[in-house]
Amino acid sequence: MGMFLVIVGYVLALLATMLGIGLVVFVISILRTEHRYRDFPGPKRDSFLLGNILSIMGTKETLGQPFGMLMYTLTLEHGPVFWMRIFSRAHIIASVPEVVKELLLNSRHIKPLRFYHHFQYMFGTRFMGTGLVSEINHEKWFHKRAIINPAFRRKYLIGMMEKFNSESENLCEHLVSKADGQTEVEMLDEFNNVTLDVIANVAFSMPTGAIGDPSCPFPAAFNACLRGMQTMIEQPFHMYDPRSKTRKVRNESREAVNFVRETGRQHIKERIEARQRGDHVPHDILNVILDCANDLVDDKDFTMENMVDEFTTIFAAGQETTSDLLSFTIQQLGRNPEVAKKLQAEVDEVLGQKSYIEYEDLAKLEYMMMVFKETLRLYPPVIGTTRVTAHPIKYKDLTIPAGVEVSVLHSVMARMEEYFDDPLLFNPDRFKPREDDKLPRHIYAFFPFSIGQRSCIGQQFALIEARVILGKLLQRFEFHFNQSQRTVILDELTLKPLDKCKNYLTLRV
Repeated sequence: MGMFLVIVGYVLALLATMLGIGLVVFVISILRTEHRYRDFPGPKRDSFLLGNILSIMGTKETLGQPFGMLMYTLTLEHGPVFWMRIFSRAHIIASVPEVVKELLLNSRHIKPLRFYHHFQYMFGTRFMGTGLVSEINHEKWFHKRAIINPAFRRKYLIGMMEKFNSESENLCEHLVSKADGQTEVEMLDEFNNVTLDVIANVAFSMPTGAIGDPSCPFPAAFNACLRGMQTMIEQPFHMYDPRSKTRKVRNESREAVNFVRETGRQHIKERIEARQRGDHVPHDILNVILDCANDLVDDKDFTMENMVDEFTTIFAAGQETTSDLLSFTIQQLGRNPEVAKKLQAEVDEVLGQKSYIEYEDLAKLEYMMMVFKETLRLYPPVIGTTRVTAHPIKYKDLTIPAGVEVSVLHSVMARMEEYFDDPLLFNPDRFKPREDDKLPRHIYAFFPFSIGQRSCIGQQFALIEARVILGKLLQRFEFHFNQSQRTVILDELTLKPLDKCKNYLTLRV
């Protein structure tokens, strides 16, 4: 017994020594970080050990504000380039065009694995894997992008106009029964369903039938996936929390991920087998990708799991963001009747009573594009992006070191008078085409689809889809916005109206 106690004593002493050494190393790391960034402005640390993490994480809970609004407030206080400390690690927020241009146009500055790991794996279960959004290795990403690019080119998407029209028409037919002027319609949910059906049809010829079917499992599955990712980002130790409610969140997220990935895997397998048999296959994005990938044969970077990664990425990245854009647009039309009246007049002039919207019609909806851009300026679904610097970047008398995470947030720059006059005013006319050859002030301050090589591959897809959906809705319905709704923004990885953009609809006469 005495020997056992001696052994236990030695073990405890060893553990205490190791913890002590670890604490000393951690404190030294903090001191080194503080010294390295001593010339950078920034908010006061919440505590020596934690840095600014409490104020960052507490913003949503205590102030009801998304992360981007906190960064806007801190930018006003500390200037366009400042730093924060998260434990012992520095993080820089830079809201200046010079840094945006360098970070996003130079592919040597890569995405941080620490953040995008949450996209790759959710609570240990593969989600987006190494899809286009979450692939960190630039050479591998470039190879995959080259394979997928043809499926998102404008020429191909023009051929998909029938599918864009048909799914938008399905939404209109579904809403007719609710257009009595008394039924409150949560347009965010309606847009979630139609954008899901659009991307499933156009990309994969896969009928999801989310419009008008509350039992469709896809909307709930993707919502669970997004909530799971948001939880991992905001609560990094959630994975190890033994409480039953946290285990429930983890299990629901994993089940949702497995459902989405298994659906994609089965659909891709069936398509490959059909192609091998020589069967007629649909003309869709999946078929274009398989043509380019040569059915996955002898391509170690484009295996079945990689294909499932892209399936999941296309759904998750394309469906939610377009839905958020349409919801905020309807919200702003309800709050700005003069903008709504002007947009309605354009739709009537360009589309009239046409039941089928041609691709050529979209270019004529100039004011609608200006409305979308202004909505994206003030209410972007994604607030910005982050890179790890490959080399030092100079800004005035500051030098951003190599190897540090830098976030550039267009949601912050959109509210700065340096780039936009009267920035808090919703004014689509600010995006009128310029008559001179001068570049606009916001050339590197407005990038809702990012810029550079890693700009959003689905930008054209989203803008075609959004114009067709909104055009058809404004042809058929009058929207009466519920003005009692709060202006609070819900931050669930993407930004969306908390009260779901509630409207009363009536048919146009």
